[in-house]
Amino acid sequence: MKFDLAGAIEDLYTAFDEARRPKEPADLDICPCCVHEEHIGPLLRTELRSLTTNELGEYAYTATSPVTKEDYLYFFPRLAEAVFVEDWSIEWARIFYRLGKLQPKSWTPRQRSGLVEFMSSLLEEINRLAESSETNHESALEEMLYCHAISVCP
Repeated sequence: MKFDLAGAIEDLYTAFDEARRPKEPADLDICPCCVHEEHIGPLLRTELRSLTTNELGEYAYTATSPVTKEDYLYFFPRLAEAVFVEDWSIEWARIFYRLGKLQPKSWTPRQRSGLVEFMSSLLEEINRLAESSETNHESALEEMLYCHAISVCP
């Protein structure tokens, strides 16, 4: 399901541009069983906005692993863009679950504000689409609520 969130995504890139780019495999908080060695190189070498969904794939699917490193903050704008603008077929819950584990209270005010603005834009877009006569996006709203629930429940 594709959304018109280009401006909100651009704001995410700006809000999270201070996140440290991973330089070596040890900088990535990944499951070695889930991310094969040949998929690590592109994560370290490719410019963030140029990463393809194929290059992000295994990294994104390790999203339920414990998060202790800043690498996810670096990749989050690109992951959000792939999911919500490019219609990448990965569950939103994976993206938000891992993001929630990064304790947003420890982020910079700019990062927290960027995420709030993005989430507000996303909810507005879901509401706009749900109200349009063209389509019914109740499932998107249900998924958003599910994402929120699993990120705040123990």
